[in-house]
Amino acid sequence: MSSIAKVNHLISIASRNPREFLDRVSIIIDARTRGWWPKAKNQETATFSEVTRTLGKRFGVDPELPEYAEPLREIEETVRQNILNLPPDAPFPMAFNADFSLARLCHLMCRFLKPEVIVETGVAYGVTTAFLPKALEANGSGKLHSIDLPPLGRTSKSFIGVLVPEKLKSQWTLHTGVSHRILPHLIRDLGGMEMFLLDDCMTYRNVRRELDIVTPHLRSPAAVIVDNANENCAFSEWVKAQQPAYWETLREPQKGVLMGVSIL
Repeated sequence: MSSIAKVNHLISIASRNPREFLDRVSIIIDARTRGWWPKAKNQETATFSEVTRTLGKRFGVDPELPEYAEPLREIEETVRQNILNLPPDAPFPMAFNADFSLARLCHLMCRFLKPEVIVETGVAYGVTTAFLPKALEANGSGKLHSIDLPPLGRTSKSFIGVLVPEKLKSQWTLHTGVSHRILPHLIRDLGGMEMFLLDDCMTYRNVRRELDIVTPHLRSPAAVIVDNANENCAFSEWVKAQQPAYWETLREPQKGVLMGVSIL
């Protein structure tokens, strides 16, 4: 979709849904001014194997056992194939997809923690959104609630979560809109959560806002995972304030950014 078409689409939203128009303009402004916000300091990072090994010991499981490794292998193969099957004119860039290391960590964290409620902000085509229901299926219970405001484009909404296999969709609910409007009501209705993945608008203001909204509603033990945690200092400030029992940052090799993981 061209820039002119996106502007025209945005203008058309103004008359149909003024609130969505204002939300989208706010997101654009936030993204354009992201360089003004506090930056993250250089962070020491652990490797993926170090983190999963440490978490496995904490929860008393071995992620290399077939019962953990096989479902992870299956969903990764499925998602990779589904990505190859996306049409050439799919509406948003493949860069919107989560790094597979983030998806693997989310899957394994779900297996370790066995949450009944997971909330995710940011979906795009649905890489992590596929890995998480697969973990819930292997656990035998639980539900994923995802929040996403589709990018501008006439067909964008129909592509949100398109990578999620049909058989896993019974364990997934998509909520369309901006996170700061949906999260408070969703959390109230759910009564809390044991796992939260933040992977939408990675500006300082949005990350702080989402973490502030969900933190009082995290059941113990709970996991919080933040994508692109080195974009700004929002995650490190939250860690300093909350003092989680465990936290670490690790590199996402596909994207070259850091993800933050914590256990409260």
